[in-house]
Amino acid sequence: MREEVFNRGRLLLEAEHDDKEDFDSYKMARNHYKSCADEENLEELGVKPILEYLDQVIRLIYFNIIRSIMSFIMMIKTGWRLASSGGRQVE
Repeated sequence: MREEVFNRGRLLLEAEHDDKEDFDSYKMARNHYKSCADEENLEELGVKPILEYLDQVIRLIYFNIIRSIMSFIMMIKTGWRLASSGGRQVE
């Protein structure tokens, strides 16, 4: 039974359909299936796409950390005392 359901699902996802008539969720599932089933292209790409994505995530994290540190330093330099003054500038 499980194998029959699997085979029917695979046939549905591999079949060519008129995209205009398909539900968006079906289109997304079919596109995802096709991208995963393209083993030749996956082998050729290797881990490069995930490494590029992780590089972008790491750069974004570092950027946000540095921006937060710089904002904190500027607050200190300009005389802002958040804890003692309720967020108002202290002269």
